[in-house]
Amino acid sequence: MSGSLTPQTRSQTAHLIEKGTKAIILDSRKVLDQQLKESEIDRVTAEAVSMIKSGKDVLVMADNRLEIVEETKKLGKQLLMNEMTISKMISSALAEITQLLIENTGLRRLVVAGGDTSGTVCRRLGIKGNYVLEEIETGLPAGLTLDRSMLIVLKSGSFGTPEFLEKAINHLKVLSNNRGEGRDEVK
Repeated sequence: MSGSLTPQTRSQTAHLIEKGTKAIILDSRKVLDQQLKESEIDRVTAEAVSMIKSGKDVLVMADNRLEIVEETKKLGKQLLMNEMTISKMISSALAEITQLLIENTGLRRLVVAGGDTSGTVCRRLGIKGNYVLEEIETGLPAGLTLDRSMLIVLKSGSFGTPEFLEKAINHLKVLSNNRGEGRDEVK
């Protein structure tokens, strides 16, 4: 799950896609309209559920192309929204999608890129904290959530090498296999 617009996260999501992970892109412009938002969340969720149920890794992300980001900001301004409100609406949509994916697939592994997105996802899922298990890269650990028994990686947008998301996914798979869990994952 990626909501960050930082250059580091752009590089990380591009690397993950280049390595063959399917990306499902949330159109941030649609999130600003309540009716379009609901259908966009349904579309993204349905695509991701299908991929996950077929055993594939999936990257759900807010559209981070500069022209779409600018269009979203312009649309928000027309609707009298500031950039913080727009950002929170997008993070909230990603958190709702995450919750729906977990409910519909039983996911037990989650990687979230973006500080605001990580916080919003954790609040939506009721995650109050996690046990730090092992550092994947400097300052970027994997954890086990306190309340949900879910393996999780939360990262600020500006952290990590271009390969970090790929490393995090593989790391959680290894941890999961060591704990005897099955193949339920979302990235």
